[in-house]
Amino acid sequence: MVSGVATRYYAGKNIGSGPVALLIHGYMESIESWGEMISLLEPHMGILAFDLPGHGISETPSGECSMDYLADLACALLDKEGVGKAAVVGHSMGGYVASSFAVRHPDRCSALVLLNSSPLADTPERTNARMREIKIIESGRKELLTSTNPSRSFAPENVKRLAEVIDSLTEQAMMTDDEGILASLCGMMKRHDYSAELRKLTIPQAAIFGTCDIFIPEDARNTIMAATPQMKHLILSGTGHQSAREAPEEVAQFIIDLIQNG
Repeated sequence: MVSGVATRYYAGKNIGSGPVALLIHGYMESIESWGEMISLLEPHMGILAFDLPGHGISETPSGECSMDYLADLACALLDKEGVGKAAVVGHSMGGYVASSFAVRHPDRCSALVLLNSSPLADTPERTNARMREIKIIESGRKELLTSTNPSRSFAPENVKRLAEVIDSLTEQAMMTDDEGILASLCGMMKRHDYSAELRKLTIPQAAIFGTCDIFIPEDARNTIMAATPQMKHLILSGTGHQSAREAPEEVAQFIIDLIQNG
C-alpha cells in the first residue's frame, strides 16, 4: 500500500547507498516497460519504479487521476522507502507526473528527466484525440487502441527489430483497466502548463526527444524546447515515442551523466 492505494512497486537493492532515480512509466504501460533501462541504470544508482494507479496490477482509483494526485502518490512512495530525494524520470504521461512532482515537491526532487514528454498543457488537438480515445473505451473497443498504439509509438525502422518489445507493451496495454485508462485520459486533459514553474527550479533538468515521434512532431518539439531553456535537450535520430526502448544505451548514459554531473 502507498498512501492507502494498493500499488505494485520495485525498490532496487541500492536504495540508501547513493543517488536514487524514480522511474514513472507512460500511459497504458507498467513497471515492465522499464526492464532494460533498470538494468542499465541500477549499477550507478538506486531505482524506484511503480505501476501508476489503474495500470499494471496497481489498484484502480475512483474518478479521474490528476497528474498532481499521481505526483503526490509518487512522493508517498519515497516516504515509504525512506528516500529523501530522487531524480525523477518520466516517460510520456509519466513525464507529466514528473513535472508536477518537481513543482509540488521541489525539496524531494534532485533532477528531472522528461522522456518523449512535455511540461506543457494539452493542445486543443491533443485534447480532441483524448476525447476520441475516451469514446473508444466507453464503447468497449479498447482493442482498437491496444492493437495499434504500441507499434505506432516506434520509428518505422525499429518496428521489426523490436517486435518482442512491442508485443510486451501491447500486453501491458491490454492489462490496463478500462477505468484506469479513462481516469488517466481525464487527468492528462486537465493538467496545466508547468513550464514557467520549472524554469524557476535550480535542479538539473533535461528532455529527450525522438525525431520520428508522431506524438511530439518537430513543431511541438520546438515549442517545448523554447519553453524550457533551462533544460538540456537530447534529440535522438531514428527514434519515435519510445526512445528509451529504441536507443536504451544512449538514453541511460545521458540520464547517468545528468544525475552524476548535473
